[in-house]
Amino acid sequence: MKLKYLLLGAGLVATCQNPTQKHGSQLNNTIRDSFVNVLKENEGTGSIENKNDESLDLDFSRMQDSFSQRRERMLHSIENKVFITLDDGPNKYTREILKMLDSLGQKATFFRVGQNVGEKYKEVAEDLVDAGHELGSHSYAHENFKKYTNLSDAKENVEKVETNFAKIGQPRPKYFRYPYGEKVKQNFRSDFSAYLKERGYQNPVFRDIDTRDWDKKVSREKMKETLLKVKPGDIILLHENKRALGETLILIDSILDAREYQSVPVSEKFNKD
Repeated sequence: MKLKYLLLGAGLVATCQNPTQKHGSQLNNTIRDSFVNVLKENEGTGSIENKNDESLDLDFSRMQDSFSQRRERMLHSIENKVFITLDDGPNKYTREILKMLDSLGQKATFFRVGQNVGEKYKEVAEDLVDAGHELGSHSYAHENFKKYTNLSDAKENVEKVETNFAKIGQPRPKYFRYPYGEKVKQNFRSDFSAYLKERGYQNPVFRDIDTRDWDKKVSREKMKETLLKVKPGDIILLHENKRALGETLILIDSILDAREYQSVPVSEKFNKD
């Protein structure tokens, strides 16, 4: 029974070292230490060698709890955070992107196009939030806000998105991103930001790293060159498209993993700032 228990514990540590489980070597060390500590705590108690499966299950449960608690403390103490953001969903790729992010252990913020937010994607929206991701607004129909000559039209746009969020049981988003970037007049931007703040939004979310994953002319090597510039605190922009599944997310994760960076929702940036 002792050998079985030790092998089970070793398997847990090995699982945490799986490259598809994005925790980083620093976190793996923490989990390994947790396992060793639990073994030490059981020395002399007979519980490890106890042939009673019920006793073994109880001790194994304690070990899992210890791993979980230490992992959470470690994740909250990591300074090397970046912020993956995905624009233009929801769409047919959203579900698979969620699965991939979860397998990589990365968290993201999804900026929704309001006209696509409806019953069809209600369940995936709930699953995104339940998995620890966040939802933001990306306008109602991906309009270029440069076209607005008065604030009232922009307000109507924002509130239409909020209405669709409410229809699927989601609260008013706290984050907004302009379609086509921040290319709006400065006086409009100031007034619009003040309006958003009145409604409970943070300042509009921009980006530090633009993958340009929508542009077929941007090669994988060019994208990698761009992503290698990432540093702690950067917001990374990509889109909910086929390329995100087949290339962009895997490339991002490999770079973050090599540097022991972790992607978290943008709320952690704004709450800290």
